[in-house]
Amino acid sequence: RTARRLRMAMVNLAFEGWLATVEASFVSAKIQEMHALNKKLEAELDVEWQKTAEAKAELEAATAASAMEKEAALERQRIELSGTLQERKALMEQEAKQAQLEQMRRQAVRRLVHAGLADGWGA
Repeated sequence: RTARRLRMAMVNLAFEGWLATVEASFVSAKIQEMHALNKKLEAELDVEWQKTAEAKAELEAATAASAMEKEAALERQRIELSGTLQERKALMEQEAKQAQLEQMRRQAVRRLVHAGLADGWGA
């Protein structure tokens, strides 16, 4: 009986040691999993911060462009309403140049489209 009791104690001790080892490996695996998830989330967060910075830069650029357009429109309006004859003439010439550039741009786009269609028909 005593030998049996001693053997059971040794078996229990061995089982408890094995159980502690298994639990430690599970905890270790869980910690590694959490570290991997943490790294992934940090990478995603960095990407989101970068997107936010890019959006902020775009917004600032758009705001600056809008302010410049507003200034130009106000200056044009000032010239139209109370400018000298020379200023009005210069403004009309500038508007004519802009209209001509816009027409040339439309023609270039139209030519590119037609060239693409011609290439398509010839293929």
